Amino acid sequence: RWQQHCAAEGVAPMTHVCNVAAQASAVAIPLDDRVEGMDYLELEMLDKPEMAAGTGLWARTERDLRCAVGFVDASVGSGGVVLVNCQAGLNRSGAVLLVWLLWHCQGFTPEGALNHLRNIEPQALNNRRLEECALGVAAGAGAAASVAGAAPARGWVLSMPATARKAQQEVVPEEEAAGELSDLFD
Repeated sequence: RWQQHCAAEGVAPMTHVCNVAAQASAVAIPLDDRVEGMDYLELEMLDKPEMAAGTGLWARTERDLRCAVGFVDASVGSGGVVLVNCQAGLNRSGAVLLVWLLWHCQGFTPEGALNHLRNIEPQALNNRRLEECALGVAAGAGAAASVAGAAPARGWVLSMPATARKAQQEVVPEEEAAGELSDLFD
């Protein structure tokens, strides 16, 4: 259905999905629901406001952000269109997009990139610890290596809210603010 909606809106069809909330309690995409020919990356990033620098969770999040941005880099570099999603389309996907913007869009300051994301989705990156982690990754050594080998951006990376598949799942409070898909096309 999504591909048909994109075609009706004149948007290029997606070729890749970067799901950063692949754990079963969030947005696991069953094999039967996958689109043939679509490339998927699934990471089990966590959206925890209590995470702290120097902990295992912080290091894991840094690793997952680098992996996700590497996937987006390769996908966009090959002419692909990437859907970056998480449970609410706010924090984890916002963190990936923040790093990508800072690595690939010359002239963006951290504040400018955050403002850009928040103009699209006002609640983007409301988890300040995840925002700090993403800014640290964006400022790190991986940025120079990624930018040096990357082709110029040829398309937009979109962050879309996802609807949870299980009605009775436990929801982290900052993930309750999932927007409507139609809000992204106004």
